[in-house]
Amino acid sequence: MTTHADTLWLARMGALRPDPRLSVAEWADTHRVLTSAETSEPGQWHTSRVEFLREIMDRLSLHDPTPRVVLMCASQLGKTECGLNLVGYVVDNAPCPVMVLRPTIDDCQGYSKQRLKHLFEAPRLRGKVSEVRSRDAGNTIMLKEFVGGLLVLAGANAPGRLASWPIRVLHADEIDRYPESAGTEGDPLSLARKRLTRFGARAKELDTSTPTIKDQSRIESEYLASSMARWEMACPHCGEYQTLEWADDDGPLLRWDGDPVEGGDQFRVWYECAFCSEEIREVHKGAMLAGGRWTHKHPDRPVRGYAINALAAPVGSVSWRVLVEEWVYAMARSKLGDNEPLKVFINTRLAQTWEDRGETVDPSSIEARKEPWADDTSIAPHGVRTITAGVDVQDDRLEVEVVGWGSGFESWSLGYYVIGSDPLDAQTWAALDAIRNRDYTTEEGHPMRIAAMCVDSGYRTQSVYEYARLRGNVHAIKGMTGKGRHIWERKIRKGGRQKSTGRFHLVGTDTAKDTVARYLNVVVAGPGYCHFPEARQSNYFEMLTAEKRMPVKDRRGKVTYEWRLKAAGRRNEALDTRVYALAAVHSILASGATIDSEPLPPTKSSVKSEESHAPQPKTASGRRRGKSRRGGAARGSTDGWFD
Repeated sequence: MTTHADTLWLARMGALRPDPRLSVAEWADTHRVLTSAETSEPGQWHTSRVEFLREIMDRLSLHDPTPRVVLMCASQLGKTECGLNLVGYVVDNAPCPVMVLRPTIDDCQGYSKQRLKHLFEAPRLRGKVSEVRSRDAGNTIMLKEFVGGLLVLAGANAPGRLASWPIRVLHADEIDRYPESAGTEGDPLSLARKRLTRFGARAKELDTSTPTIKDQSRIESEYLASSMARWEMACPHCGEYQTLEWADDDGPLLRWDGDPVEGGDQFRVWYECAFCSEEIREVHKGAMLAGGRWTHKHPDRPVRGYAINALAAPVGSVSWRVLVEEWVYAMARSKLGDNEPLKVFINTRLAQTWEDRGETVDPSSIEARKEPWADDTSIAPHGVRTITAGVDVQDDRLEVEVVGWGSGFESWSLGYYVIGSDPLDAQTWAALDAIRNRDYTTEEGHPMRIAAMCVDSGYRTQSVYEYARLRGNVHAIKGMTGKGRHIWERKIRKGGRQKSTGRFHLVGTDTAKDTVARYLNVVVAGPGYCHFPEARQSNYFEMLTAEKRMPVKDRRGKVTYEWRLKAAGRRNEALDTRVYALAAVHSILASGATIDSEPLPPTKSSVKSEESHAPQPKTASGRRRGKSRRGGAARGSTDGWFD
């Protein structure tokens, strides 16, 4: 029930006066002026240049019944400008309380000092919002009063401002960058929305963002719950309306011929019409934009949602040639295992969520890359600079992979072995010793041995501890899941029946599996690429790719990722042994050694001195590996471990 005090407050904030029939687009076309600090084409705002924003701004007009507008948009297509037009419209034409919610307080301060400052310099708005004065609490960087209303800027990381003022209009910008919780108060967007309830059906909300990660993207979730409109333009040849997409199920729709960087005038780019297959050139786009339209998949839904990518960017903005250039670069980096440029392209240019390609690996594509060299080989292929082994312990067997490593973590699988006897039997460990002590020779004729071995101590724990205790280059390990863990934890842990002898290291298995998946997806020989011998059996590749990185929601709804079997009952020992072999490399790197061309500076070893009778690994010259006075690996102690 509205009290007398509420009525007075609402009257002061202009909430009881009739809303103007003028739309946000009409206001902007009449009164918005862009400065040279905002655009390369300063002057009067023209919605006709960004025709796809017209309907969106019409729905934002306070007389329109639409409660919420969602814009999932590529970068530089005007989502923030749309919000600024809304703010200017309210200040000048329909005063009421407004909140602009941005990811952080720092974002708010930059937005206030730059974007709002230029907005309020327009002749129509000049003087309506006073200059910032440090002694005037009504006009600060974060709070601005004007006749009949106020403008509050809030960071999604600051819960205090999200619960302070009733508001009628909310612009939540870049919502995919918001934290999961504003301090301990909960979801910042939900907190901000509660400020709208006092105005009931007269409240208005605009949510904008470029999307980010699939199943974690706020803007995608909001869009999927909306009317789901797509921007369509008519083909200049056949007249059929269509959404310009980068590709469809049959392949790319944006096509090009030549090099976008060095091709000069010889470079050609065009869009292939999905209906008549004729070439649509970028010179056609101006007329196509002017005649474009939004088509709503669910027109009955009250929330209006809009999605648009950079292929529809206005002429003079992001060109198709620039998009091709960015795509070619992103794909080149992806082939080398660096997916970050591709992720940025998918998010900021195509306005789509990113689904990590490293989540799953196709075994057949990996097997197809097998090379004509022998399995179970004693010849280390050219490029191998050190050799490690990973051992998975089961209750009835050991499974072992020996891996050669080169510069940039390029790897060669030198052998995969199954020791089919109980780890409680001494003969099982004797068989593992035979693998560990095997002599290898590089193609150049230099001798090598396994430099480090990691043995899983999850099964037959005490037997693993005893085996590792007396062998200087063998580490007992335990896998530890969790985001952000290091592949190799330097700290030595103690466990088992005898704390003095049961020593192990933790291995960040999620991080290691992320890394292995990324390396398996590299398709060009070089850093990260994985080589496999021609004779390796198919079941090995099935085990190596048996798990998938899957999104999992906790009780609070937060999405995390876990590695899980693709199907119940699948074997994954080859993946585990590869993870442990990778951890063994990182154990070597922790000592200050390197598998790249230049050595790392020596660091204090993470391995504390064992009992004096424990044998130390030998160098190629037969000398025992020395210790520094500080207990770390002695300088130069990696001789013979790397070639």
